[in-house]
Amino acid sequence: MVGLEEKLAGIEQQLLGLGGDDNLEVYLELVIDVLSRPEEHLWYRKENVIADGMGIKRNEVTSEAPAVTLETIGNDLGLNLVVSLVAIPGDGRNRQVG
Repeated sequence: MVGLEEKLAGIEQQLLGLGGDDNLEVYLELVIDVLSRPEEHLWYRKENVIADGMGIKRNEVTSEAPAVTLETIGNDLGLNLVVSLVAIPGDGRNRQVG
């Protein structure tokens, strides 16, 4: 038990040397800020894209270039991802692997 307490004290000293207490407060404030305003950091939207069979974007809908609605998730860092929600139907029976 004494060895563990000594290791813990050493880790605490290292954290204090790095500004551990101050950094923890700053990180906690950042987390509180983000969680209090999630709509400013993460959002969902639908985008209509017109593309032909080769995947080239077009300006007008034609029989060869239909409009496709994409559901996207974006964040305040500029990352945008297309999402697709799917359901995998089951046969209604519980199966056990073993």
